[in-house]
Amino acid sequence: MKYKKRICSGLNEIKRKVFSIDKSLVKLLVAAVDLQENPLEDGSDQRFFQILLKAKQNNIPIVFSCTRNELGLSLYGRKKTEKVRVSVLAVLNYEGYEKVNINFDSVGF
Repeated sequence: MKYKKRICSGLNEIKRKVFSIDKSLVKLLVAAVDLQENPLEDGSDQRFFQILLKAKQNNIPIVFSCTRNELGLSLYGRKKTEKVRVSVLAVLNYEGYEKVNINFDSVGF
């Protein structure tokens, strides 16, 4: 059985998904809290804010969760040679997770 892609990362790929004609393609955006300012025109911070504005227009939920290093570690696992930094990731398909209930009282939140 072939499954649909669940998650994508990277500013360019997510920008294509958010700005696509099919507005229901992206279900959720998870963004890092430590994005750095880029002085260049059309830098990473400007592309990030374009994505956030379009997501807000399309009523896509946005979660600011952790640092870029922690987001990369949770997505790709531990790399021995280099740190993987992820600024934003998009949840495209959550099929199979609809009925998952998390009791946050028992987790400690």
